[in-house]
Amino acid sequence: GLGDVYKRQMFDSYDEDALRKVIDTHKRINMEIKQRHKGKGKCRLYSLCMFFDDMSDDNRFHDSHGLIAEIFLRHRHKYIQAICSSQKWRSLSTAVRGQACWICMWAMRSAEERKAALSEFNGMYPMKVVEEFLEEATRERFSFLYVNMLAPSREEAFFKNFSHRLLP
Repeated sequence: GLGDVYKRQMFDSYDEDALRKVIDTHKRINMEIKQRHKGKGKCRLYSLCMFFDDMSDDNRFHDSHGLIAEIFLRHRHKYIQAICSSQKWRSLSTAVRGQACWICMWAMRSAEERKAALSEFNGMYPMKVVEEFLEEATRERFSFLYVNMLAPSREEAFFKNFSHRLLP
């Protein structure tokens, strides 16, 4: 059987032991699938998506060496993806920020938070251009700036919501 922890789909609080059990179970399932398909060509493995919602008040999320960092740094090779939402950009560890494939940003009240978040795109466009992108993307209520960090060019990276490309 999969075990009670793996069957649970949501947790109200961060439980590192339960999280490790879910990861270990996921790895064991995929290893079993690989063993069963050995010599039979390609096999379809399971993916696991973890969503961490607003954990900025938990110091373990700030640590660049703990389990959260490990999930973001190494587990994508084990078919484990992670999504995190945070109201405070600077509270995310460098491991989490540095491994982002895409980023969605809504309007920010704090000038310091805005500057810190937008500095992630320094190499793509000058700060003034990125600030204009954020302003344009978040002008309407519920709209956001979407940045595809894996886009082949900077011209293909910035969008208002997911549909309107932003260019300088």
